[in-house]
Amino acid sequence: MLKVFFFLLYSTFYILYSVPLVSAHTLKTDGTIGALFYTDPDDEVFANSQVEGFLEFRDTTHKFSLSNCRCQVSIYQGSTVMFASKLTVNNATYPNNASFLYIFPNAGTYTITVVGSPISKEAFAPFKLSYEVELGAKQEKAEEQPSFVARYVGIGIVAFLGIIGLIYYLRKRSS
Repeated sequence: MLKVFFFLLYSTFYILYSVPLVSAHTLKTDGTIGALFYTDPDDEVFANSQVEGFLEFRDTTHKFSLSNCRCQVSIYQGSTVMFASKLTVNNATYPNNASFLYIFPNAGTYTITVVGSPISKEAFAPFKLSYEVELGAKQEKAEEQPSFVARYVGIGIVAFLGIIGLIYYLRKRSS
């Protein structure tokens, strides 16, 4: 009986931990430069809706500076350039973060490309980063994944019930 109890408890934890949390944040790197790309609102991208794209740059050599970069973001659908814009610092608190606004005209697959080269020589190596974005037509919100907090509250409840069950079992067994 005790083996079955521990097997069920282990199985519950395994299932709760093995289900991945979904995130639309995508990290790409080229040499020492990397950028985390995500969108707002809520990482959901739909056709005919304004989207704000965010890029958080990092450099393992700490030489990169967005203010010292000829950085450009381009959006392609197939080989057609749909949008191109220079990236600039948009927040003094986070000087290596940039954002852009865009309205994707229709559903489909888009490629977002970020190309950068230093304004002053030898500041950092030139880079090129590409991200794929798959757009669907705007629909009702799909069934949402449980949040990070809800997931661990669930794990806590299962653990608490498991401990109570074990105490009950051990007391009953010793009587």
